[in-house]
Amino acid sequence: MTDISTTDNDKWNPKSLKKNLYLCAFAFMMNYSAYTGLIFLQSSINIEDGLGVYGLVVIYLTSSISTVTILPSLIDFYGAKVAIIAGEVGIAVYTLANFYPSWYTIIPAAIIHGFTESASWAGTSVYVSFLGEKSWEYNKERRSKEQCIYNYFSKFYSITYFAQILGNGLVSAVFFGAATLESSNLTVTDPFYNMSLNTTIQPPDDWSHCGSHQCKDDFKMEMMDASSSKYSPEDSSVLLLLIVFLSMQIVFTLVHIFALRKIPPMIVMRSVDHDIEQQQAMTQLGGKKIPVKSKFDYFKKEIVSTFKHLISKLHIAIIPVYFLYGLIQAFCVTEFTRAYISCTVGVRQLGFVMMVYGVADILTSVTFIKLLPRLGRSVAFYLVVLIHSGTVLFCLLYPIADNAVWVIYLGAALYGSCDAGYQNILQGLIALYFEDSRAIAYSIKNLIVNLGIVFGAASLFDCVYSSLYLQMAMLLVVSLSYALAELMFRRMKRQKKDNRHTKSVNAL
Repeated sequence: MTDISTTDNDKWNPKSLKKNLYLCAFAFMMNYSAYTGLIFLQSSINIEDGLGVYGLVVIYLTSSISTVTILPSLIDFYGAKVAIIAGEVGIAVYTLANFYPSWYTIIPAAIIHGFTESASWAGTSVYVSFLGEKSWEYNKERRSKEQCIYNYFSKFYSITYFAQILGNGLVSAVFFGAATLESSNLTVTDPFYNMSLNTTIQPPDDWSHCGSHQCKDDFKMEMMDASSSKYSPEDSSVLLLLIVFLSMQIVFTLVHIFALRKIPPMIVMRSVDHDIEQQQAMTQLGGKKIPVKSKFDYFKKEIVSTFKHLISKLHIAIIPVYFLYGLIQAFCVTEFTRAYISCTVGVRQLGFVMMVYGVADILTSVTFIKLLPRLGRSVAFYLVVLIHSGTVLFCLLYPIADNAVWVIYLGAALYGSCDAGYQNILQGLIALYFEDSRAIAYSIKNLIVNLGIVFGAASLFDCVYSSLYLQMAMLLVVSLSYALAELMFRRMKRQKKDNRHTKSVNAL
């Protein structure tokens, strides 16, 4: 019986590979433009009793569970395209809940979204890995498989990182537009609106308790007085944003449904632990509908295999890098937006500052397209570690109390560069380290990243500088753990090569 993965894969050509790469990336970027704008605002629009931040914690905690249970089987049985769409539908549900934010809407929606949150990221990772591998088959003489996969991931993230610019640009446009309309009904003596609409920002208060110096007690005191308005935008502005965001999500989810080409599920249904008998069993099923009993048995094997991978030496060595990346995500979404932006220039400036974050994301990703093949992943990784170390020291030591707005924008640019650097390296690294079990490997990566986000967003520390100290400590850990992972991977690669050579000699 013919394997569907073979018949379908033969239809791919260089033109269709690029077409589907850009289609996947563009629609994904538009979806996440809306999502990014909404997520960065959670600590502001749902600030009461910490509802927005607790919602994020629930999302990533739920996602941590689903990513190692439901997600691998979802991708294996139904393919990467279905996973991408499932994730985008979950985002739309969460956006709908924000129209009427309360503990009875945000938390249930966060649970639903959490179960699908990692699906779109893991789905796109598997999809882009597949496209990169197929591209290598047409470029074997000119490029290595590693170069082709990294090239496709860099192009994908160069496009999707534009979501940071577009999403936050929409936030800024709506907030300043609404402020302009409302200010026309106010007298010119209103100090808050004069400050908000002035291109040269005149801070109405002292910034000495912002940035790394902000602690929970300082924040609570500010929320109790009139200046707390800098943390929360107007309700009418939020409503308009939500309508725009939901419309974008619906339209571009439909684009993925009807225009994105499906890759066969069998591409990620390679046997667990190289079990040849299971491969033959899958082939006999024709890659079509698998009986419920077989699906359940495979699901159980997938769970066992996931946890085996999770405790494997190579994964244990690389887990600290995943966790650090999660801490960065949490810091940027919660503490950086609150302590470095809202506390200083106000929530109306948040979109502009995070646009700089997005520009740095794109420029770094584009730069990696050129640098990775020349430097190699190890040199590139330690370059990112060096940039991240400098970023943490800058945020810790530079006195934000000087009322220098450029400090805030530079901090956003540096963290954007770190985000892009880690993301590009990790996605390509997983495609190479765990070539025979990518769906599981991407799921584990999402699990650990989500746990890092939960840990960072849970506000376990009283002051912002404690989070920065934690990042610095983790940088020391990952510098050692990554080196260990590289040594193990190269040793495994040599062993595989020796085994293949031994088998070929024995066959003769």
